[in-house]
Amino acid sequence: MKKILLLASLMMFCIAATAQTKTHTPPSDSVIVEIEAYTINNVFSKCFENCDKDKDGKVTVAEAAAADTLMLGYGGRKNIINDLSILKFFPNLKFLDPGNYTGEVLDIRNMKKLEELNLRLAVFLKKIIIPTGCFPKIIYPAGDGEFIIERVRIVDPDNPMSWFD
Repeated sequence: MKKILLLASLMMFCIAATAQTKTHTPPSDSVIVEIEAYTINNVFSKCFENCDKDKDGKVTVAEAAAADTLMLGYGGRKNIINDLSILKFFPNLKFLDPGNYTGEVLDIRNMKKLEELNLRLAVFLKKIIIPTGCFPKIIYPAGDGEFIIERVRIVDPDNPMSWFD
């Protein structure tokens, strides 16, 4: 009887652990970026102009996933970026310019197709997290250029073959 209870408890623990590791994926029509009027004072909205394919002033999850270029450096030092958590919605980027990102860590582990990473304005950056097997050309900012590049393996719980990528 104790073995049955132990086995049942272990199975419940495994199910709970699996449920916690799954990430919620928003619907493809969910809006992740609201683009305000394209004005000189709103340079950040200009950065997403090429992602907004239907020109409705909103970048959806589907539009972000279809984008291959994101230039957040539009506007130079005037465009100060504090939060790049939206990058998780841009997995198919081939070119990324995070602009004047003020964070010390840039986590782009979901961008397996990245070919070029332009960090010319990211002077605060100290660490870049890139997926294993991705070797983009990196344009570093002026200065000491001391970065830690951490390569991580992406494991998809729904795809057992991702363990071997």
